[in-house]
Amino acid sequence: MACVDNDKFNLQDHGTDAAVALKQLLLVPGITKGVLGKIIPEIQSLMTNVKFKFTWIPNNGTNAGNAAGFFKISRTNPNGIALEGVAVTVMEGKRGQVLHELVHALDMRYYYFNISHPPNASNLAKRVPVLYLNHGGDVWKYNHMDLPFADADWLKSHEASLTYFRNLARRNNLLASWQRTMLMTQLDYAGRADKLHVEFTSNVAQCLALIYQWGFTGNEKGFLGNPRSIALLIKKMESELEKTLQAWHQYQAPARKAGAVIQFSKDDKRKPDLAGPHFESDEWWKRLGKDKPEDVIPIPKSNPVQARPYRSTG
Repeated sequence: MACVDNDKFNLQDHGTDAAVALKQLLLVPGITKGVLGKIIPEIQSLMTNVKFKFTWIPNNGTNAGNAAGFFKISRTNPNGIALEGVAVTVMEGKRGQVLHELVHALDMRYYYFNISHPPNASNLAKRVPVLYLNHGGDVWKYNHMDLPFADADWLKSHEASLTYFRNLARRNNLLASWQRTMLMTQLDYAGRADKLHVEFTSNVAQCLALIYQWGFTGNEKGFLGNPRSIALLIKKMESELEKTLQAWHQYQAPARKAGAVIQFSKDDKRKPDLAGPHFESDEWWKRLGKDKPEDVIPIPKSNPVQARPYRSTG
């Protein structure tokens, strides 16, 4: 189906090919010259080194989609894991949403969690010094896994930026009503209390890609509420994504001990009840009467740890 991003550059419809969507985005001058012109090549590089599987669903007017990361044991990464594959579900005809979901893949590649900023190291140590995985590669109690690692300072900064973005987008009279609706839908979703820690970067990237596709450049001039506000919006979004790019490249995950990633086989009898307290609180192993987390599930000497860590959805 035709792309609903409504670009002004006669871009080729990407159909069900994410690589084409990215190439077409790089034909937009504002994207190529700005921070997205740095982020998209990183995605393209990731797609040549990591296995991607795409599932395309009909566009029903929402922004439904997700990205799931699968990891493997790494002897070179200090935390013992590396991104092995990504499964992406994305709507047909939404070029900006392709970018959105693939930015999640970069978050997982750099942070090892689907989170929009460097995870809090102290909280990681309290919650997951040992990483338990089900046979499919998903992390135990994933619903409890990402939010505890959110950093309060990053959240405050992102929340303030979203407020700024929404005020500018809401007031701008160069945007058509449908354009304001598209931007506000994304920005409001990213600002939800249960989504802020994971959706900020992907939604800002999608919004910026839409704005550039609509023909805005960031050079618009005028009074606040007129052309100048779209320029301010673009400038601030560019700045936030530059911070993200720098944070990705500077992040170093805390080291894990050898053997600290444990995966259960499908019928593994060592696997505790999923309704148990695992990962629901800091130092949860103490609630089970163990001094160390690795004492909860001892590793059989005859069954060394295999290499299929962790699944993330978002």
